[in-house]
Amino acid sequence: MKKILLTLLAAVGAAASFSAHADVIPTSSWNVTGLQGTWAYGTTDWNFGEAVNNVADVAQVNAMMKDGYVAHPQSYDSPVTGIFNYRTPGFHALEVTLGADTAMGSFTFWNTRSDSPTTPIGLDYRLNGGAWINVMSSTSGALGLLEGPGLEIITISMAGILADQIRLTTNGGNQISVHELVLSDADVVAHVPEPASIALFGLGLAAVGGIRRKRRR
Repeated sequence: MKKILLTLLAAVGAAASFSAHADVIPTSSWNVTGLQGTWAYGTTDWNFGEAVNNVADVAQVNAMMKDGYVAHPQSYDSPVTGIFNYRTPGFHALEVTLGADTAMGSFTFWNTRSDSPTTPIGLDYRLNGGAWINVMSSTSGALGLLEGPGLEIITISMAGILADQIRLTTNGGNQISVHELVLSDADVVAHVPEPASIALFGLGLAAVGGIRRKRRR
């Protein structure tokens, strides 16, 4: 009898499904902590040409990536809303540090300018000061950045990778922009028995009851 019950429980467990969902990581739990290459300030689809200081301006860029994107006219009178790697050859990177080791779900950035569909774009991560590891290498066009102006929100899956630092990279002389960041984790998993599994268990119990009645006769 015990073997029958254990077999039923195993069948239900095998048929159970699970679901995982990502939660947005609060902006208080991460910060932009580094910039590499040449960046310039700008607004919606409009590069001001004012250089970003990769050391002194990190705090300003960090605040900009968290303040909620609002579109503005193409004008030097518009407020600064993002940074652009304005047609400068070479490696450019925006580095984010998390407050704790995190199973990452996704990394999202807002862009309003892409000069070419072939601009190399990558996403790297590392843990506890180790070497940077690439999780995504693509091009602006493959990611969905259209050539020319227009807001595009690009989400890159990180599939639960454990990290405490992430960097968005671009390499080349074609312009892209970054106006806002959203980071999500992927550490919530819920096990949910399927209705068919519950029905199977019920039928099994009924069968066990029938066997016991026959034995008593």
